[in-house]
Amino acid sequence: MIIGFAALAVFAIICLLAIGLAYAAGSSIRASRHQSYGGSTYAQLVHDKDDLNRLGFPQLLLRNYRSSASFGLSFQQLGLIAGAITVYGLAIEHGGWTIIGWGWLIIGLFGIAAGASTAELSSAMPTAGGPYHWALALGGIRWSWASGGLHWVGNIALLALTNYCGAQLLNTFASSSFGYTAGSGTTLAWMVVFYVLQWRLNLIAARQMRRTIGIGTLLAIGLSVVTIGGLVWLIYPGSAPVASLFDSSFLLGNTGLADPGISSVSGWLVGLLLLQRMFIGSEGGAAGAEETADPRIRTAWAVFLSPVYMFVIGFVLLSTVTISLPFVTNNSYLAYGEWISVIMQPWVKWDIVVIILLVIAVLLSGVQNMNVLSRTLFAASRDGVLPERLRIGRVSARTGKPSAAITVSAVLAGSLGLLYVGLMGGGESSLMTLIGFAILAVQSACAIPIGLRLFVNKEKVRSKLQSAPWRLGRVSVLVNWLAWIGMLAGSVGSIILLSPTAGAAAAVFVLLAWLASLIRGNAFKLRLQTAARRSRTELQRIERKFGPLFLDGK
Repeated sequence: MIIGFAALAVFAIICLLAIGLAYAAGSSIRASRHQSYGGSTYAQLVHDKDDLNRLGFPQLLLRNYRSSASFGLSFQQLGLIAGAITVYGLAIEHGGWTIIGWGWLIIGLFGIAAGASTAELSSAMPTAGGPYHWALALGGIRWSWASGGLHWVGNIALLALTNYCGAQLLNTFASSSFGYTAGSGTTLAWMVVFYVLQWRLNLIAARQMRRTIGIGTLLAIGLSVVTIGGLVWLIYPGSAPVASLFDSSFLLGNTGLADPGISSVSGWLVGLLLLQRMFIGSEGGAAGAEETADPRIRTAWAVFLSPVYMFVIGFVLLSTVTISLPFVTNNSYLAYGEWISVIMQPWVKWDIVVIILLVIAVLLSGVQNMNVLSRTLFAASRDGVLPERLRIGRVSARTGKPSAAITVSAVLAGSLGLLYVGLMGGGESSLMTLIGFAILAVQSACAIPIGLRLFVNKEKVRSKLQSAPWRLGRVSVLVNWLAWIGMLAGSVGSIILLSPTAGAAAAVFVLLAWLASLIRGNAFKLRLQTAARRSRTELQRIERKFGPLFLDGK
């Protein structure tokens, strides 16, 4: 009992630390010279356009996102439902029940620190490039190409993982309902459906996209709340004690159930790394910075608050699900994926509705993965990473979206994802490699600009970040160190414990990015220098010729 209260006290302390960081950021905003125009949409859009112009970029994307949509971009990237479907069963299998108790608290602390650190960077550089642009500003061309490239392929892996698990869920249900034989071929076919729908949803007009983001966010949170409330109502007081999440001996001594995940320290660490998937990606909200009104404030808050909400809601959700398992199965061992059907047993009459809602939640989470891919590709193409003749940096005047970048991202991500699953299959080993690569690539991509901030010339860092209204003040250095150490530990752990193959693949990709920077680096640098010298008149000419009608709200 004491250990359970101690763990809940740790949970409360982490929540208080998050509140303290929010207070520090709020104080910094109030003390800054940043001007927010509130309800004056036109004035805000003009201000944001001028702000982007001062960074050397024309306003080509349509600004149509507000606070809720910006938060949804980050929160959907984390994937509350999609992440749980992907890694929960594997984490329990390797780490046992205590991985949901103590493991979630540990990984949540580092996740919140990472969100706070990247929020500062997104406030200083509110552009669609995210980590790619942060590394470019702090470390130069080679670091930026490595960071941007890793972030891009990491999100391809995340999207493949999300779509595979969603396709497996849908394939299993559809085969039992319609009587066909489920297999690898049908799973791949459902994955194609997921990729096509996500591509199409990314092409819709910005205003409809804002509604789609809101639906996805509300659906993920709503499903979590209904699951928590439903399980508590159905099982009380017959569930396993909460203390069993923090003390495996308590579980064994009071229920007689075996917990196979506590056999080794390495198994528990594997479970910890798997849970990390649910805390990577909040920086994805920065990809929508050029489409968000007042991004120095709203995008920064979204990047910070999304892992905080994930920490609180995810802890309650997964804890409730875990202590409910003995009630519905009388067996604590659950292989990958079986826990979903187990938890659904009390609502078996509503299984069609539940499965449809879960599939939609997974689908919409993948929409944001593809959104990050397309915006990173758009920013890199606009900067000159890719040849201009490819026209990937062009924006549709009708929708205000980078249509070419969306289509190229969908084709490449779909091809690579389907190729990997088709060749490697969907076994646990291939999934562990995919998860390991996604964690390694995304964490390394964000660790690069944070590390540059910690280790490069302090005056250079100060000059680049001085325009950021969202700052952490005196605790900033400590939070950055905590975030960087967590990212470094997660990356190294993914190589050692999840998949050395993932480490080799990431190393090969970094080498290719470095070689590409040698080949195109001079042309890229010249393009950036030319862009930096653009006059206000030249930027306005580019906006009129290639951008949407961003000032009249169309």
